Order: sequence, then C-alpha cells, then structure tokens
Amino acid sequence: MREGLLKEIKRRGFAAVLTSRVGNASMKGFQMIKTGQIFSPVYIVSGMLMFSGWLFAGGAACSALSLNKSQSAAQVEISNCHDQLGVVQGANGDLTDPTVQQLSQIVLGNEPNWEPTLTDDKDLYQAYTKSLREIFGEPQKYRWVYTHKSSPFTDFRSALKSAGLEPPVGLVVAYAAATPTLERAWGMVNDSEGKDVCGRGVLDLTYRQAHSLGLANLQPDALVDATLAASNDVQKQRAALDSTLAESATTYEYRDDLIRSVGAEIQGGMSCIYVDGTDERDDLHILAGAIKTALGSHVPKANQQFWVAARLIRLYASDFKSGEFDRITLTPNLPPSNGLSAQDVSAARRTYAIEHAARLMARAAAIPCLSLFDKEQHTPPTWFMDPPAKLGSCAILKAYVENGRI
Repeated sequence: MREGLLKEIKRRGFAAVLTSRVGNASMKGFQMIKTGQIFSPVYIVSGMLMFSGWLFAGGAACSALSLNKSQSAAQVEISNCHDQLGVVQGANGDLTDPTVQQLSQIVLGNEPNWEPTLTDDKDLYQAYTKSLREIFGEPQKYRWVYTHKSSPFTDFRSALKSAGLEPPVGLVVAYAAATPTLERAWGMVNDSEGKDVCGRGVLDLTYRQAHSLGLANLQPDALVDATLAASNDVQKQRAALDSTLAESATTYEYRDDLIRSVGAEIQGGMSCIYVDGTDERDDLHILAGAIKTALGSHVPKANQQFWVAARLIRLYASDFKSGEFDRITLTPNLPPSNGLSAQDVSAARRTYAIEHAARLMARAAAIPCLSLFDKEQHTPPTWFMDPPAKLGSCAILKAYVENGRI
C-alpha cells in the first residue's frame, strides 16, 4: 500500500510539473534535442532572430574565437562566422550592419557585380525589393521549386548550363521558369505595350519576344474571348492571329484547319488560340541556346560593371516592338535603367524590362532562402542548391524585408 501511495504521489508530481509552462517548455526542449529537431535551420534561424541586435552589430561571438585558438586558425573561423552571419567589415576594420545590397550579393552567389549594381541603379533596386516582399510574403507559391526534383525549373537550369550561359547569369535566368504555377503550357501575360497577350511555354514567352530572341520555328497565337475560341468564326480568329504577326513585323502562311485553342480558359473568360505545329518555345534546349546568343550582344562584356543585370534587362527588352530591341545598347558606363532612358525608351517599356529583370533577381535570392526556413524539411536538397544559401545572410535579409528595412 505504501509503495502504491508513493507511485501515485510521483505520478501527480510529474503531471503538475509537465503541465506547467516551465515544465512543458523543458519537455519540448528535451524532445527537440533527443530527436535532433533542434539542429533544423528553422530553429537555428529563430534563435538567431531572437538576438537580432547582436546579429546586426555583428560580432562579439566571432571575435571571441580568437581568444581560444591560434591566430591563423582563429582568422579562418572568424571569416567563416562573419560570412554566415552576413556582417560586413568596414574600411576602418569595424563590423557594421550589412545592407540589402551586400546581403543580396552573398545570396546571389557572391558575384561582386551585384552590390554596386543595386546601389547605383535606383529603379532596379526599388523593383527588386518590391519583388522580395512579394515572394517572402507568399512562400508556398514557390515551394515546388525546391521540393520537385524533376520540374520545369531544374530542366531549364540544366539546359542553360548545357548551352554554356555564364554561371552568374544562368543562376538568375533559370528562375524565369520558377513561376508561382508548377505546370502550365500557356498563360496570360501583360506585354511591354501594356496589352494582355498569350505567353507560351514554361517561361511564358510572347510570340514577339520569342521572335526577337531568334527562335526560328514559331506558331502565331492570340488571346481572345473564350466564346470566340470555341466558335467556328474562322475569319475573326484569323484576324486575331494576323494581329500578333503584324505587331512582330512577321508574316506566316497557315491553313484554317490548323487553328486550335487551349483546352481551358486562361483567365477572366479568355483563351489562347494558336496555329498547330512545332513551336520552339516548348523546347528548353533550343530556347536556352537562343537566350545565350541573344544576351551576349549589345551589353557590357563579362565582369564589366552592370554586366549581369544588363543581360537580364535585355532578356525582357526582347519583347519591345520590332526594331527597338536591336537598336538598344547597354554599356558599363550607365546603370541599365539609366541606359534605357538615355536611348529614349518609353516609360512603359522601360518599367516592363526593369520589373521583370528585378523579379528574376528576387526569385534567385529569396527562393534559396525559403528552402532554409521550410519547417517540413531538415535541410535543402543538394540537387536544388549545393552548398545551400548562407543561413545568416538569409535570416537578416528576411528580417530586413519583414521589418521594412529595405
């Protein structure tokens, strides 16, 4: 009886402790350590953000390493620690809060051109930070990019690598395939003239854009009312398709019986009609080769100022009306946004190219960071990014975005 009484007291004692706030937290902490959850990037980042003042000031823990190791070994550790935290060493040797431009350079693969580009090109920077807010605000839309090993993103990235596109450029251009929707052959896009048109393939390329990029085998398409798409009114369907050809300054002979429409509405009661046949917008390897060729002219040479951003601008300037795309030349002497203004590009077209280029940059910076913060996986898959993005830099960049420090 005595033994039973002691067991009951012990049971009630444990219950009282475990149901208290302190006891419950202790038990959760024990389970996290036991199962290894505590080493998940999600909890590491949460802990880092609790001490954000220390992170932004950058330093006490890093400097303390030099007290416990030899000078040479400590210097390596200090450099690694600074790199992970994203802290920056100023001209006088002091550690300072990193800027969005500096953090972006780290998460965009440490291409040294990014920081000065984002600092000097004010319009590109503004569009970039706007896109960062949108992507960090809706992480689920882009989760497929790092959870689906076989996807349009991985296929396009491989095609760009095979085509020989320079890694700093290809790293960002690959995210043209990282749209919020995983699988779609058609979409409705707003082009550089401010007009809603059809976009084909995983990159949502307009007919005019694909033609300017040098794709040879293309089929005209047109965005029309779903009722017209489903009708037998060939005359109006041809008029819509011929309008697409005229806006691209191209001609194409096609038969009435080859006019097709997509199986479902695109958006707002609209559908895409097109001419049946081979269209190279659907072939990622041909598309990658065409992009490499088109982005290599009328831009700064590799490693010159603005050379990466200029190529992204050129990718979307290819949607400009016939003649304007070929006459535009971007140089290392002017930020790309200023370079477009200096060549009398209309405000609408200029905004179109800048915003689309900035969106690619934001995806390339934010999505690898989102893969670190995903609560449902321990670490980002190596097929997506190896090595993974810098945890400290991502944490601070995300904190800047969420707290309006951009």
